[in-house]
Amino acid sequence: MDGGRLLVGVSDRGDVIGLAGPTCTATELAQICRENILPPLLPLIENVEIDGQVVVVLDVRGVYKPYRTKGGRYYIQVGPSKQDASPQELLRLAQRAGSYRFDEASVPGTSEADRVVKYS
Repeated sequence: MDGGRLLVGVSDRGDVIGLAGPTCTATELAQICRENILPPLLPLIENVEIDGQVVVVLDVRGVYKPYRTKGGRYYIQVGPSKQDASPQELLRLAQRAGSYRFDEASVPGTSEADRVVKYS
């Protein structure tokens, strides 16, 4: 929801294990962000040395939220896992991104004929 960092080459327990092919991993991550996420993400990807091991750091700060998978799914982070976003959560994400405003939404059961604009 607010972006974050993914460390590839670090175990779930936090142990640095490193990568044999960090450049290949970074290329794959960039490709996933461009081809499997809509709108495409432009992450910052760096190879960082930690304790003599090379780790790939993917830093995501998306600006065109909400993002969805190529298959049309929207996810949210819930603790250590990802879950499908409910319609209410998806609406909240769009509101936080500024792409949906309640004051511009139509009122159910009304039509354009119900609009009244008065100028004094």
